[in-house]
Amino acid sequence: QAMIAAVEEAIGEAGGTRELTVTGDGSSGGMEKEMIHEMFCRSLAKYDVKYISYVGDGDAKVNKYLIGNPTYSTIDVNKLEDTNHFTKRMLTRIMKIKRENINKILCDGKRLSGKGRLTVGQAIKFKIYFAKAIRENKTDINKLYRASWAIFNHHYSTNEEPMHDWCDAKWCKYLQAKSVDQNFVNSKTSIRGGYQANRCHYFTKSLISCLAVHLKSILAPYF
Repeated sequence: QAMIAAVEEAIGEAGGTRELTVTGDGSSGGMEKEMIHEMFCRSLAKYDVKYISYVGDGDAKVNKYLIGNPTYSTIDVNKLEDTNHFTKRMLTRIMKIKRENINKILCDGKRLSGKGRLTVGQAIKFKIYFAKAIRENKTDINKLYRASWAIFNHHYSTNEEPMHDWCDAKWCKYLQAKSVDQNFVNSKTSIRGGYQANRCHYFTKSLISCLAVHLKSILAPYF
């Protein structure tokens, strides 16, 4: 009875639709993929609702199982991912590339890591900045796109070739200086050297792949 009441409450909060989103994954509370599949399959008979999506973490076992074993004949169940897991996986990808190239001397004679290159601190900052971009622009895909690429462009920018068109004057010192007709000289080393030399495009690859694969999760109405 409590579960039925909870389902009816969720239907009411969703405006009366009987197509809902649930939370669950193979690593959550010991729930196995078969159990989640069974829960989806009995939703129509037991509650007269269809679960059209579920919120999961980075574990892909459940998603693959639901794709291989459809629960409904007319609806594909979509996996959604929360912002924390989303940006955590992005950081993991960046750090993997850093580890794989830790001792590699790039074509400019320097290593991938070091001042102005891909440090642990820089990777963590990218994760924080990207999470902030998602939360502040979660309902507007165009603003989200611009805010996401502004992170990369800002750090790729040089004094000779500034790339701050998509930055926000609230945090971009270049735009702040420009607004009062002052010249801004960036004293920090751009990531451009390491980016061009590496050719694996460590940040761009992670950004594009995360953004393309999980775009639906960013704009999901439950955020």
